[in-house]
Amino acid sequence: MNDTRDDSAERGHFFRLNQRNIEKTSGNVSWRPRLEGNARIRNLVLSSGIDYTANNDGQVETREQTVGTGLAFYGGAAINLDATRTFDRLTSGFPIRSDITIREGDYQYDKYSVRFNTNRSRKVSGNARYQFGEFWDGRRDSESFGLAVKPNPHLNFSLDYSRNQVRLSNGSFATNLVGARVLYSFTNKMFLNAFLQYNTDAAQFSSNIRFHLIHHPLSDLYIVFNERRDTQTGLLLDRALVIKFTQLFSF
Repeated sequence: MNDTRDDSAERGHFFRLNQRNIEKTSGNVSWRPRLEGNARIRNLVLSSGIDYTANNDGQVETREQTVGTGLAFYGGAAINLDATRTFDRLTSGFPIRSDITIREGDYQYDKYSVRFNTNRSRKVSGNARYQFGEFWDGRRDSESFGLAVKPNPHLNFSLDYSRNQVRLSNGSFATNLVGARVLYSFTNKMFLNAFLQYNTDAAQFSSNIRFHLIHHPLSDLYIVFNERRDTQTGLLLDRALVIKFTQLFSF
């Protein structure tokens, strides 16, 4: 099968949203030149983007600028390197944890990340990411890993793990998240999606289970169950059952 995509084309977009008292602007551009004559690397990836939010006076409240580069391989794998500069203006402090508060003021910090993924269309695929750099008035190092298995066209299973080590001027902490997702397609109109997650820092286990039935074209039935528990005490923190039914009428 021939690859008909034009990887040498430059792609980009610009978006602006005006809301009451704020203005949000974002834009990005990417260039994917094909590496002719290379048997392993299909194309190089170069990208740049910006997102910022300003108030009615034109004063920037949040700005994030990112530049990146990467390689896309013929086998479907890819590796990407990104550098991001963030500016945040806090008019008041906020608690990032119950015992640690980020003080008000202007903050500018840089972070870097390395990402790798294998061919996502394979029955077994994986991804990994390492991010490091400044974080508010301190530093954050994080790593994440993911594994996805597709044994047959009906069943998808994925397992993810991430760890964040945060060191700030007024405290340090580490968080670990373990998540599992299962998607089963009974038919092309009936699906079951389950997501389970454990947070070691909060000592909480949460679950989200959703049943989706397309009973008529553009008409759906959703049954969603959510639950969150404290794993140290076994105390139930939240539980909800939501049913949503939609029916399209033609006139």
